[in-house]
Amino acid sequence: MSQGHQRVMLAFVLAESSLLGVLAVGLARGFVGPGGTFSELSDVARAVALLVVLVELVIPMAVYVDVVRRSDDPDWVWVHVATMPAVNLLGLVAYLDDRKRSRE
Repeated sequence: MSQGHQRVMLAFVLAESSLLGVLAVGLARGFVGPGGTFSELSDVARAVALLVVLVELVIPMAVYVDVVRRSDDPDWVWVHVATMPAVNLLGLVAYLDDRKRSRE
């Protein structure tokens, strides 16, 4: 893939990660002090939401780093798939399967 496409994917992953990071900070602030954006949620609901946001934050970054490091010229569409919320868990499983097949 051309270097331009890699930059676009990096920008897309960083933008989504930044938005999820802001959401994670908003959720985490409720644990540290009173008030905050999500203060009306219970502690359990905030903890579950924070865990989901953190998983949604880590998956695209991990796939991007792995695609950059791979030597077999993988398809960059996996970075795009891993960035989509809720779809990224299925995308991660499909990406890992594709990675396994490329090694065979």
